[in-house]
Amino acid sequence: MVSPRTGPGNCMPSTLNDDDRRAVDLLLDQPNDAPPVAMAANVGHRLKRVEQVLGLLNHLPAPESPADLVHRTLQRIDRATTQRRAQPAPVRTGHPAGARPTA
Repeated sequence: MVSPRTGPGNCMPSTLNDDDRRAVDLLLDQPNDAPPVAMAANVGHRLKRVEQVLGLLNHLPAPESPADLVHRTLQRIDRATTQRRAQPAPVRTGHPAGARPTA
């Protein structure tokens, strides 16, 4: 649900209707390199409008990355690597995959 705003120039509905929801779902569910999806004309029109609205997000400033982002990332990698090395190797029993016992 989109929260309603009051004031001049506000023409956004407070909720999305079914066609709008389908258009948003189609847009967000398809991979970037996917061919265009065949759809009903009303959904196609709404899809174009949804793309335009979401395109406005590109004009917002990107948030600053935390100063310690690289340090925290490397620490996380070190912890995961250390944990993986500390785990005992799995014990294999039986025949190797695909091998048949000989008689």
